[in-house]
Amino acid sequence: MNFSKLQTEVINTKEPKVVVLASAAAGKTRCMTERVRKMLRDGINPYDIACITFTNLSAQELRDRLGADYRDEMYVGTIHGLANKFLVTHGISTGSLIENEQFDQFFSLLQEHPYCVRHIKHILLDEAQDTSPDQYDFIFKMIKPETFFVVGDTKQSIFSFRQADPELLEDLCYEPGVTVYNLNENYRNGSNILTYAKRIIAKAHMRDESVPVRSGGLVYEGETDILNLKGWIKSKGTYGSWAVLCSTNGDIAMVRKELEKDNIPTVTFRQGELNRAQLENLMKSDAVKVLTRHSSKGLEFDNVAVWAPQWWGGDEAYRVNYVAATRARDILLWMEAPKKKKTKRKYF
Repeated sequence: MNFSKLQTEVINTKEPKVVVLASAAAGKTRCMTERVRKMLRDGINPYDIACITFTNLSAQELRDRLGADYRDEMYVGTIHGLANKFLVTHGISTGSLIENEQFDQFFSLLQEHPYCVRHIKHILLDEAQDTSPDQYDFIFKMIKPETFFVVGDTKQSIFSFRQADPELLEDLCYEPGVTVYNLNENYRNGSNILTYAKRIIAKAHMRDESVPVRSGGLVYEGETDILNLKGWIKSKGTYGSWAVLCSTNGDIAMVRKELEKDNIPTVTFRQGELNRAQLENLMKSDAVKVLTRHSSKGLEFDNVAVWAPQWWGGDEAYRVNYVAATRARDILLWMEAPKKKKTKRKYF
């Protein structure tokens, strides 16, 4: 693999406690994969390494990328999976929690049974901006790693409904002994698209200082217009190169129905319900991907239409829209819902 000077510096750092602030499309997964390989080459026991993600899909991607370098003794999986493993190993039943999808209760159980937690010397944590206070305490106050390699981007924190708190990542940067690297080369977005995304995130009082590697990119601003959307899709690229990102499931159903009326094939999915092979097959299909903005996180497309973005919800709404904008490589259609006209009232 070829890595940039900045990526190489991050991968080869000798600092024991590292936070990597990785902007959108900065190649963080490649860097994390190579960091694990380096640790194994340096003779670190795989049993002493845990590589933690927040979805099974991300964990599978890491294992796939490691390929022959993957070791069974090394934990590569979700934070909930690791917590569950500790509990089950000590004979504590978690079946009812799993059945009722109360996965965050694992951490409460571990607080009651701290002897279940195994000390792991080296932790690599991906998507750290999605960490909740209970999860943060689990990693840093219960496992207590000797070294850590934490990767995240507070600009892409969009899961507050799961108690994700991006301030935990911000605070970690100021902890004694922590070295911070900024991975800020954007390999996806055309420069015009990245500039547009930067304007969105600035509304949340956040700065995106990433540098575009690619120039160009087309940005179109307009209102939601299904005929206009169909025209763009038919004239620019193949169906499979397009994604339409919506705010609600109702919008997804409407957009799919209207596109398919004109014989434009569509698919929809939620990443959390798929394995890696299923996701790859859907991404390769010659059909427009119609998704929620949250479901698009971590994905990329040549052409993206953001349909009726919502702006209410404070700073997180801007972060969600920033994530949506940065999915696009070449074309970004920003299609706002028409503003409701105020009705004139007649008083007698």
